[in-house]
Amino acid sequence: MDDRPSLMRELAHELRDALSPIRAAIDLLRLRNFDTEVSRRVAEKVDRGLDAALAAVDAFVAADQSESGTLTVAVAPISLDQIVEAARTALAPLLAGRAQRCEFPPPTRPVEALADAAKSLRVIRAMLEQASAVAPPRSVIEVRAADGASGPQIRVRFSIETPDPVAEHWFESYGARARGSRMALRTARHVMTLQQGSLDLTLRSPGAGELVAAFAPVGAGGVSAGDGGSRPTVANEEGRAASGSAPSRPRILIVEDSTEVRVIYREALAALGYTVSE
Repeated sequence: MDDRPSLMRELAHELRDALSPIRAAIDLLRLRNFDTEVSRRVAEKVDRGLDAALAAVDAFVAADQSESGTLTVAVAPISLDQIVEAARTALAPLLAGRAQRCEFPPPTRPVEALADAAKSLRVIRAMLEQASAVAPPRSVIEVRAADGASGPQIRVRFSIETPDPVAEHWFESYGARARGSRMALRTARHVMTLQQGSLDLTLRSPGAGELVAAFAPVGAGGVSAGDGGSRPTVANEEGRAASGSAPSRPRILIVEDSTEVRVIYREALAALGYTVSE
């Protein structure tokens, strides 16, 4: 008998949890005869429910690609500190909602790795989201990026609000521990493996956990950079490279009605070192 979790069963559970509050909110709206103030509160609840449902779909699409072997990565030299900053910016509302702080002291020198920028951003977001989900309100989540003897790493340290053994079962589910997360730790670990890295979870002390993402260093054997190994430079607002003498960077026009899709593209470009404005 296959003991692996069912993708469809877990997706159905996640969608039910996300959409059930919407049904209750609509019923309340009818009972209050579509009162203006009630309508405003209900609209906020509906927005949250739909966001959670869309996030669940994204997480399970990535999980399906991971399990079916169709998930691919396009590695290139990237800046891990920029990846962390992009993830922190994207998750600021989530952390603020729980009165949590994410501390990330800038490394003494840039930490670079060979990885897929967009997918690595989702991995780091997943790490922070899971940490936020189990950490108590008003706690501090510590993030460190370092280039140690074993290679470039990102470490996320957090407190655990309720007794929960920090063990491999965190990586068993296709769903995310955090409501609204777009990638489960199971999928995030697979992404890291594809780019010759790893993702591990340890118990640092009773009530304190740590997620560690280890990346392949730039120039690692067996990992080929899709762009020939050149690292993207940061372009200024006129589109010229920071060096001033380099040719203009190609302009990218994104035609997309979905705000969510535009945000994903913007975060990925920012993680690659581009200055992005809308």
